[in-house]
Formats: sequence, C-alpha cells, structure tokens
Amino acid sequence: MAAPAASATGGERLTLGISGMTCANCSASVEKALRSVDGVQTATVNLALERANVVVAVPGPTIDRLREAVEDAGYGITLTHEEEQVAQERTRARMHVELAVGLGLTLPVVLLATAPQLLGLAPDDSRVGLLELVLTTPVQFGVGWRFYRGTLGALRNRMANMDVLIALGTTTAYLFSVLLLLQVGGLQGSLAFDVAALLVTFVVLGKVLEARAKGHTSDALRQLLALQPAVATRQGPDGTLVQVPIDQVSVGELLVVRPGEQVPVDGRVVGGSASVDQSMVTGEPLPVTLQPPDEAIGGTVVRSGSFDLRVERVGRDTLLSQIVAMVEDAQAGKAPIQGYADKVSASFVPTIIGIALVTTLFWITIGATLWPPPPGIGTVAFALSAGTAVVVIACPCALGLATPTAIMVGTGRSAEYGVLFKDGSALEAASGIDTVVFDKTGTLTTGSATVGDVLVLEGVNGDAVIALAAAVERRSEHPLGVAIVEEAEDRGVVLQEVTDFLSHSGRGVEGTVGGRTVLVGNHPWLLERQISGFEGAATPGSIEERAQSARSEGHTVVYVAADGALVGAIGVGDDLRESSLWAVERLQQLGMEVEMLTGDQRTTAEAVARRLGIDRVHAQVLPGDKAAVVAALQREGAIVAMVGDGINDAPALAQADVGIALGGGTDIAKTTGSVVLVNDDPRSVVSAVRLSRRTMGKIRQNLVWALLFNVAGIPLAAGALYPSTGVLLPPQFAGMAMALSSVLVVTNSLLLRHA
Repeated sequence: MAAPAASATGGERLTLGISGMTCANCSASVEKALRSVDGVQTATVNLALERANVVVAVPGPTIDRLREAVEDAGYGITLTHEEEQVAQERTRARMHVELAVGLGLTLPVVLLATAPQLLGLAPDDSRVGLLELVLTTPVQFGVGWRFYRGTLGALRNRMANMDVLIALGTTTAYLFSVLLLLQVGGLQGSLAFDVAALLVTFVVLGKVLEARAKGHTSDALRQLLALQPAVATRQGPDGTLVQVPIDQVSVGELLVVRPGEQVPVDGRVVGGSASVDQSMVTGEPLPVTLQPPDEAIGGTVVRSGSFDLRVERVGRDTLLSQIVAMVEDAQAGKAPIQGYADKVSASFVPTIIGIALVTTLFWITIGATLWPPPPGIGTVAFALSAGTAVVVIACPCALGLATPTAIMVGTGRSAEYGVLFKDGSALEAASGIDTVVFDKTGTLTTGSATVGDVLVLEGVNGDAVIALAAAVERRSEHPLGVAIVEEAEDRGVVLQEVTDFLSHSGRGVEGTVGGRTVLVGNHPWLLERQISGFEGAATPGSIEERAQSARSEGHTVVYVAADGALVGAIGVGDDLRESSLWAVERLQQLGMEVEMLTGDQRTTAEAVARRLGIDRVHAQVLPGDKAAVVAALQREGAIVAMVGDGINDAPALAQADVGIALGGGTDIAKTTGSVVLVNDDPRSVVSAVRLSRRTMGKIRQNLVWALLFNVAGIPLAAGALYPSTGVLLPPQFAGMAMALSSVLVVTNSLLLRHA
C-alpha cells in the first residue's frame, strides 16, 4: 500500500493506513503531523477509509520518519494492505472486548443507582456508593482509556478532537461522584457514576455500530479486489494443464481459460471462443462472445466455452488493477465540499467546551435561582450534568463522516457501472454540469468506419483511387484512414510504398506514391492547396454534387488528389452506437444541453445530429481548436462536460469542467479525462451524471443532518427545555444520541448502494 507512485507534482505518492482516528479533528491532526515533516509536499487523510495520501519530494523523508510523526500525534500507521487488515481486525476485536466489559460492569452500576433493591441492597446502604465506585473505575479508566490516550495525542498536537470531549465529560461525572462520596466541600446531589459508566459504554457501542456500518461502505472495492484471480492455467510440455500462482505469469506466454474460470490477466484470444461475463469490470450486463483476435480482461468470468490466451499485461498494468487503483484514489481523496466540514470541525471542539463551561456556570448561578434543580439533586450536580451533556452530544463525528462515506459508496457503485471518477473533485463537479459536449467519431459513433461510395472522375478506375489513398493512409492511425486501408485489402488492391509522408492534423495526409505526390484530406484543405479540378462547387454531375449527397446521409467524404489534380473522393460511413440516441435523450430529460463537436464537414455532422436529436453542432473544428470551443461555452456561463476518446480530445477534456473519456482502454491511468468510462458506452455518461448527483445529494443530506443535530441537540442538552417542561437530557442519553447520529450518517450513505 505504501509503494511509491509518481504524482503530478513530480514527487512520490505514498498511501498509508492510519489507525486510532475517531473524528474529523483526528484526521486533521494526522494531516498536520504529516505536513510538519520536511519533504512532505501534500498530505490528505480520509477518516472513513482510515488512509492518508502523502506526496513527498524525491529524495524525501523515510517511512520511519512519517511513522514517528503519526505516532507522536497519537495514532498508528500501517504500510501494507495486510498490516492494515490486521490492525483493523485487532481494533474491532478490542472494541468488542471493551464493549462486553463495559456492558458487564455498567449494568450493575445502573441497577445500584436506580434500583439497588434488585441486588439485595437498601437505597440508603452506604455500600451502594462504594460498589458503584468499584464497578465504574475499570470502565472509566480501562474501557475508557482509549479516550484518554486520544486526548493526550490531540493535546500534544495542539488540537482537540472527540476524545477530548468524551474524556472531559466522563471524568467530570466520575470525579464529581468521588468527591460527593467522600463528602468533600459540602457537595450535594446524587452520585453520577452511572452517568460516567453509561457514557463510556454507549460511546464504545456507537463506535462498534459505526465501524460495522463503515465496513459496508467499501463493499464495492472489496468485490473488485476479489475479482483478482490467485492462479492461472498453463499448458505444460506434455500437454497437461498446470495451475500456477498468478505472480509467476509473464507477458507473452500462453494460458488456457476454461468454463467457470476467471480470466487471469489481460491478453488476446488466439484460439477457441467463449461467452464471458464482464459486468463487474465494465458494467456491461450481458455476456460478450470472445474469439480471436479479441482482447480479454483479467478478472472477468467465462460462462461457457474456452480459449487460449496470449498474455499482454500483468500485475499493476492490467485493467482491473488500474480500476482498483483509481477507485482507491477517488475514495482516499477529498471533495471540495468536505473543506467546509473541515473548517467547522477545526473550531468546533473549543467552541463546544466554551459553551459547556458557560452552561455549567449559568446553572450554578442564575439558572439555579430562577429554576431550581429537582428535589434531591444538588445545584452543582445539576449544572455539571447539563455541561457534560453539552460536551458529549456535540461531538463532530457525524460531520467528519458525512462526505467521505458517501464518496466511498458512490465511487464504488459507479465503478460497477464502468464509471471511474479520478477523485472527489470530479465527482462533485459532475453533479453540477448543465452542458454535455460529445465528440462524434468514436464517441457517438462506433469509430469503426467503413467505405461506402468511391466517387471518381470519368475514365478513372475506383480501385486506382483506393490504391493511392490507402498507400498514404497506411501510415495514418485515423479511423477514416484505417477504413480506406481495410477497403483496399478487401478489394485485393496491391499497395505501393509511400515516402515523404506528412500528417496534417485535422486536415489530411500526404506522401509520394510511385513518384506521384498524393494528398488525401478534407474539403477545406484541398481548397487551401489549390488542387486543379477542385473548385468546391456542386455543379451537376460533379464529384462535389455526389459528395454532398453522401454527406447528407451522414458519411464523411475525403478527397484524393495526385500531382496537384483531383482524381476522386471516398465516402466513409461511421455507424452510430446503438446506445447514443438513448444517452442523448436521457441527458436532455435530466435538463442537460447536449451539443456535438467534430472536425467533420458541417453537412455530415448535422446529418448525424439530426438522427440523435442534437440541435447545436460545432463542425469543422480542428483538434487544437476544440478546447477553445469549450472555453467559449464556459464564458457563456455553461458548466461543461466534454466527452471524447481521451487522446485526440485531450486539450478539450482538460479545458472542460469535467472531462469524460470514453474507453480509457487498457491504460486508463494515462487518460486525460477526470472521469473514465471503461466500457465505451455513451449510456455511462448518464450513469456518471446520475450517480454524481445522487452522491452529492447524500453528502448534503449528511451535512445538513449533522449540523441540525448539533443546532438542536446543544440547546436541549444545555437545559433549554427545563424551565418549561422540567426535562433535562441526561449525559448518557446524549452520548447515545451522538453515537447514533454517526451511524445514521453512514447508513444514509449506504443507501447509494441501491442507486
């Protein structure tokens, strides 16, 4: 987990497990401790995930120095998934023991305080108080030692966290009871040992419930990790099949994948065929049939059939490993909205302590005169009870969990749909977009172009035009060029070698074929090059008239010239993806403005747009100018998502508020977009928008609940209802309410699993 990876700032990024955190101020303490280490460039701590992302200079601080800083702040550090798992299991086991001890000792304390006769003692028996002291002390300083340890670490780091509040509240109740029992200072009132014991036990119970709920927030990530096979099947020299550990598989070797098995690594099918379930990796619900030379994705499951697999990527290079890494990064980072919660939490604890002190002093002085405590309860006891309740109920745990738990569930759920958010900022930004701009070729269309019409001058052979164009396009990787080369192969045309090859981005290509200078490109470029016989006018029977007809049907037309004269044109069709129309319609129903951006001819682009119901088209835009179009939309006030292939559209993806890259392919880590759609399906754009909106909705609900809980709870705990109703919230119930508020926040986030 701590293995270094390159960061955008030029340093190395480390992922560290952090143990012992209980609230948002704990994560802030760890961040402060890590940032204080020389050589640390940035440090971000995720409370829900219990991890820190640290970027260090090269050369930078050692792991031991980082560990020392974290431990000095009062927390633990783990460096591997195995260490992290062991630490979490130990923590859970310790909490369950603490809870069992707490419940076992607290129950008799409560009975002694409320109904001692059930234990065979009279209410006025002097032994009742002593028994309460004996039973409460191990709860206070044994089960509750976690709060003292956390308090010492927080104070050493000059910060206050939940542990400070709990330790302060329970110690106050405990010491008051001890002084009362010893009859020091003439104190009056009932013992509050039950308050201290219940408070400690209830908080531990809340932490157990919270940990259990938090465990479910990373279910999706665990399911992805479970997809990584442990073994692969290799055919031995004698033809027998042998299973080998996955870490012994290397690139280039041949594996066998049988029915019911997981594809062990990424590779290419070289023999056989099979029906493969790719749903957990790509989000595609239906099995796909793989046969030579299709690519197979590691972690997917063979439902029927079998095939031979030539290994192409192993370890961290596999698509599944990259997906897992991206989901982990997204979950470990912070969304901008979390900054609000962090700012509130930073000053929250000192403010609450101040309110608690004011509450206590008020009820000792003015409050006790105007509204005397109930009979049998001393003024000091009553005031301390109110102050303690304020301290306990106002813990910022729920506030600290509001954002990271929702992001963990939301990003995990989106990965199941084949949607990968690179960080929390992308998730938040996607929820606010109002304009979606699609690239055409390879995005709304399949990108698998085919040649339709070959338009030639009278007396010119079509095969000859294809031969010239394909010879030059063979050096190009553009989908239109690939289609022309494939057409030449289908026709059995022999291609000559090309020399002096040049590619003009967004215009065309040129080269020398058989001593002739050949140009293959679009309409504006040939006009610019002043090609003979090409005036661009659609005269009756001319190539341009026939080209316009092809464009009106959605075909892209490329022109072919040799030695400065036009010899023909080729119409290339690129079929719409079956899901494009559905995606456009759903985005429009969500209130989005959907636009298309392409370098294609306007007639062709508008023909495609009409079929999809897109009204606004930006056509004949060079790749380098696409970012300017996006910037112009942003100046108009639009919040823009650009959807493209992640390579040719890189500047536009980077310019957009949210860059959505279709099919980051097998190397999604290098894709420019802040959102990657693994499955090349435009419908996933709808999923990205819908899931981001629902996730941000849950975050806002969580934050509102956490803040309203404190706004309403603090006055209630301080005794606001006592003058009119005679009701004062007991500190132990305040502790339970605080713990349950965190559980409620986590549970609300878990509802995203059904989004």
